[in-house]
Amino acid sequence: MIDKCESLADAAKRELREETAQIAETLAFVGLAKMKLKPDDRLEFGAIYACELERVQPFVANNEASKLMWWDVSSELEEHITAIDRKLIEMTVGYLAI
Repeated sequence: MIDKCESLADAAKRELREETAQIAETLAFVGLAKMKLKPDDRLEFGAIYACELERVQPFVANNEASKLMWWDVSSELEEHITAIDRKLIEMTVGYLAI
């Protein structure tokens, strides 16, 4: 969620920090995701960003994320990735310096 007087990019940085303890100095806007959420078919939009981390921070499980998974973009994705997460990852790969 976006706090009052907060930009989309600032909200993305804050959410990344709150949910994963990772700190992004800069973000690249990738696109906008339109999602229809069940059970009430509610439409939501989400800004998608990519970033490169200068340093990986230790992850602590919290009420929004139970684990953090790192993925080498040159390898196949693990089977347990959901279809929507797979699509979001595919959208961001082109924005990462590999």
